[in-house]
Amino acid sequence: MQLDMRLSLRIHKFLLFITPRWAAFEGNLDALRLLVGRGGDPERCDHFGNTALHLAAARGHMNCVTFLINFGVNMYCLDIGENDLPYT
Repeated sequence: MQLDMRLSLRIHKFLLFITPRWAAFEGNLDALRLLVGRGGDPERCDHFGNTALHLAAARGHMNCVTFLINFGVNMYCLDIGENDLPYT
């Protein structure tokens, strides 16, 4: 049973790590609010240096961009190609 709880905790941490970027990429503001509210980090980067804000801005999801900026994410971060954020 203790192994199940540790596995469940690892899965939960993994989902909070990956899904804020997915929600922003898809423009799903409700999911983004829920995930960030439950501890998901919107400033974590993928292997290209893209954050949830990069992905939302690149896809034109201004509702997610507005939410992330109001939440307080770094608007001046660069991806690994040193590209700043579009639409900001």
